[in-house]
Amino acid sequence: MRFKILSLMIVLICGQLFAGSTFSFHDTPERQFGYDAYSAGMGYSGSGDLFRVNSSLVNPALMASTGSVVFSGSASFGNIKYKDSTGNSFDGDGFVIPQFNVIIPVKQQRFGFGVSYWGGGNFEHYSRKSISVGGDDVYYDAINKIESSINTAHLSWALKTSIVNIGLGANYYIGQHIRYYKNDFESTSYIDAVYETAEFMSKPGFTIGLSKKLGNLSMAVAFASETTLEGNSNFNTVFSRDSLKNSEMTLPSHINAGIAWRISPQFKTTADFHYETWSSIDNYDNDTWQIGGGASYDPQWGQNRWYKRIPLRTGAYMRQLPLEMNNSKVYEQGVTFGMSIPLKTPGKHVYVACNLFSRGDADKHGIQDTGMFFTVGTVGFDIFKPRIRRTNPRDIPSSDNKGIN
Repeated sequence: MRFKILSLMIVLICGQLFAGSTFSFHDTPERQFGYDAYSAGMGYSGSGDLFRVNSSLVNPALMASTGSVVFSGSASFGNIKYKDSTGNSFDGDGFVIPQFNVIIPVKQQRFGFGVSYWGGGNFEHYSRKSISVGGDDVYYDAINKIESSINTAHLSWALKTSIVNIGLGANYYIGQHIRYYKNDFESTSYIDAVYETAEFMSKPGFTIGLSKKLGNLSMAVAFASETTLEGNSNFNTVFSRDSLKNSEMTLPSHINAGIAWRISPQFKTTADFHYETWSSIDNYDNDTWQIGGGASYDPQWGQNRWYKRIPLRTGAYMRQLPLEMNNSKVYEQGVTFGMSIPLKTPGKHVYVACNLFSRGDADKHGIQDTGMFFTVGTVGFDIFKPRIRRTNPRDIPSSDNKGIN
């Protein structure tokens, strides 16, 4: 019951809150590829890992890794510290849902539905200002806020064969981009100035993928199409609400490759590579990439010492952002740690991961993000499998008592 409650909580809040970055005013600094919580502890790698139930959404061919119904989801939360080149700094909390996924096997086929956070960036800046009116200083708070997010709904199909596993995915992207300005006057004698530009866009796209296991090696590749989201935008003030021209946002095509090597039944390493063709989009000059790798220790249940029964993972990653500041490229890098908590029912786990990361450099770019995020995820919950019978059938003897004569 506790496992079901945790899983449902992750689903209900999916896509509602997002993490922040000081780079949000300049572009889309955050990028998620749909990894599950297991991969989050291995340097955000594992898109080629077929040695476990892999519920990551980066490649639909990964659904071949399961032979039963899988219900999976994860949530990330933590703290980010923002600073600039002048020494100013402050902290903020963040929350994001990387992925939620359901996989249903039907013979050699797999059908899946999932939602994931593609990327975006939120930030809110306050400053205290004043203007002179009739020789008196009038104070107000200047609020500058941006809310940008792109979420994806996945409808996936995979075919498991002895030659290669094939996966196809239909993706529906939903994006929003909101810029908000407000001059909040201290005196009620003045009307607060409020300006908001709100854009809402959507468009379908597709993903194709392949995966294959060869002995102690497994690998996978995937391609996601370039997609231009289209929609409407509004300009809102205190006094009016006006419709503007149609809005567009283009997402680049994405190529992913991953490999996993099972060194022994307990030890495994993974490596992933992502490449996105941002240079094909107007106002972008460079393509971007991300590399990640990790190692895991997955002991067999039954080790005589408790600390030998805890699955452990670690990894690292590095990513180039699709923007430049002060004629310098911006990078994000991090180290990750993870562990698993096996539950009593076979096939059910709670995954926990920690990511220590930094984004940008205050000396080079004028601003910088550093933070620590925790990811908690679940996998399991086969709702179509009958409950395991804990007792064997037995005969109940009938009474030999025929009464008292």
